[in-house]
Amino acid sequence: MTKQRRVVFARINRRNNTLGIRPFADDMRALADSRLTTFVVPATPERPARAWYAADMRLAMGDDFMTGVLGYSVVDQKRYFDPDSWSWIKGATEDSDAASQDTVVPFAVDLREHNRRAVIGSTFCGPSTCHGSTRAN
Repeated sequence: MTKQRRVVFARINRRNNTLGIRPFADDMRALADSRLTTFVVPATPERPARAWYAADMRLAMGDDFMTGVLGYSVVDQKRYFDPDSWSWIKGATEDSDAASQDTVVPFAVDLREHNRRAVIGSTFCGPSTCHGSTRAN
């Protein structure tokens, strides 16, 4: 059975500003350099607030695209197996506020002026898993 993955596409619209409008690519480069790429989604009764970060942004394919990683961290507790007592219950625990492969995804933005499209993947491939790969599973 083939796994299905969801990919989200969006078009980025900008308000026209007649006072010194810059090319879209320049605006995106300035945004990436500023590191002002955080958005907080307020808490709801069903889930806590989440701070999303767009990071690791770099130009690709002749400066026509910007790629990066979008994600948020979650509070989680890890429990280690205790081999001396042969027990999970007696194992040490560790709290973390970190991202995981379930909370980060790759993204790309088409910087060409008449395209301005963004794509957000549903799976993250790190440097050791699919770097340079074209697999689609």
